[in-house]
Amino acid sequence: MEESKNDQSNDGYNGNTDFLTIIGKSIGFEPNQSYYTVQGLHYAQGFKTERANEIYADGMQQDCDNINMNRKLATNFRSDIFGDGIIGFFDSCVLEEVTGAKTSMINATATTNKNLYTFTLTSANKSQIDLLCSEENPLPIVYDDQHDTYWIDEPFNCTTTSLRK
Repeated sequence: MEESKNDQSNDGYNGNTDFLTIIGKSIGFEPNQSYYTVQGLHYAQGFKTERANEIYADGMQQDCDNINMNRKLATNFRSDIFGDGIIGFFDSCVLEEVTGAKTSMINATATTNKNLYTFTLTSANKSQIDLLCSEENPLPIVYDDQHDTYWIDEPFNCTTTSLRK
């Protein structure tokens, strides 16, 4: 059965994009202003210190638990890199443990923990979204005081892009 936009059984909510429309209006996007939205997957890795020499699995798990329970809305997401104006919504997280190849010196396997997030990001500035989605290198480390964790965000894998008015 096809769901109508006027279906009030979900109070008009039709996924992350509509949610960001509501948030955009509440923080000052003009009603007829165009804005660009992307969705996709994103890895980030948490560390105990700014030197990023020790993975902090507890902080990573706390972030995943928080996102999976409450979702996460980030206004001015990574404004240190992209400037003001990106709204981020993170709606799920999985702490993945990836085991690498055996090292020849100690015959042990290396394990790396990373959080995998699903995201929706939006901005009135298309160049911000283009830059975010085309970045090929990890972003500079950033501190999250909620989980006492330093994060390195890997490039964003933007799989869906749309223009909304």
